[in-house]
Amino acid sequence: MNKNEALIYLISCSMNEIQPDEEIISDIDIAAVIKYAQSHSTGVAAAAALKNSKPFQEEKMDKESVKLIHSVIHSAMYRYILFDEERRKVVAFMEDHKIKYMPLKGILLKELYPTFGMREMADNDIFYDKKYQNELCSFFEKEGYTVSSVGKSIHDVYTKKPFFNFEMHTELFSKYINEKVAEYYSELFTKLEKDDDSRYGYHFSKEDFYVYMIIHSYKHFKVKGTGIRSLMDIYIYNKTYREALDRAYIEHELSRFKMSGYEKKMRNLAYMVLENPDTCLSNIEIMSDKDKKILEYILGSGTYGNYKNKVDNDIRNYQKKQNNQSRNSLRMKAGYFLSKVFPKMEFYEHHYPIAYKIKILIPFVMIGRIFRIILFDRQKLIVECKEIHRNFK
Repeated sequence: MNKNEALIYLISCSMNEIQPDEEIISDIDIAAVIKYAQSHSTGVAAAAALKNSKPFQEEKMDKESVKLIHSVIHSAMYRYILFDEERRKVVAFMEDHKIKYMPLKGILLKELYPTFGMREMADNDIFYDKKYQNELCSFFEKEGYTVSSVGKSIHDVYTKKPFFNFEMHTELFSKYINEKVAEYYSELFTKLEKDDDSRYGYHFSKEDFYVYMIIHSYKHFKVKGTGIRSLMDIYIYNKTYREALDRAYIEHELSRFKMSGYEKKMRNLAYMVLENPDTCLSNIEIMSDKDKKILEYILGSGTYGNYKNKVDNDIRNYQKKQNNQSRNSLRMKAGYFLSKVFPKMEFYEHHYPIAYKIKILIPFVMIGRIFRIILFDRQKLIVECKEIHRNFK
């Protein structure tokens, strides 16, 4: 069994709390599959299924595999306990200082998963009232966090050893990525519902959270790609709420951004590969070529996508804007290259806000970008050149 099939099968078993088939487990390279699962931030899901298997329960599994399974699960539990405690401190500070806030993404989704720690997270995302940016920054500094970024993008980043990472959002989406979406969420607190058990905490309705989740997934899917954890989130959310969701409202809101088709495609795909471990592998065999291609793209992306996907998607978007002129055109190749060297002002507004405000700094930013790529990001440059050559033959 290849690693893609093994990962899908183990995740499906974990998500549905079904004991894996003993014969299938015997055909899995446990160390290789767990390593692959970790590249998708699904190591706990894979390890949990293996822990529930007969070979593990009956102590017939080799000691190295048993040790690895325990290590993955216990490490995740350790991280979660400490992260939860740190998040409680942040929330308590915002409550004490009357700062409106809303936890995002994995913080809420993790509660829907069957076992503690199964929904892995690398950071904690919290939306808050930007008026209190300085106060919050001072709080994190006093708590021993390194201020990685404040006021430079749609979220402020704070980190602390051994693994704490908070992304405190002042906005949900950048207009550089999608102007319509950014405008839709521009007055966010007017869309939110007040928490019953806190004074300043807010939350989305079930439908609006799902809409946000899909838009966020789509953003990653179209830029660098998104991994199988996105399918897990979509599956567990729909499995949990099913009939409680107002599908007409969800479709209406997503259709504003031409994403309703994406949601249906991803939801159908999620159910095909995750709903039933007994049929998930046979479903892959019979699914359409288009669905197979999407699944391959997802499985090849890892948790946060990869640079090759980004270059391919950038090239595809450039070709569309040029009305799909000949791919063989040297002019097209040169035009794409120049668009990367001399990006539009929106690029600077998003990535270099100070240079955007003080335009005289832009030439220095351009020179700095070129030297940084040559000195530190040569591998990315090689990938970009290869994909340009492949796509503009």
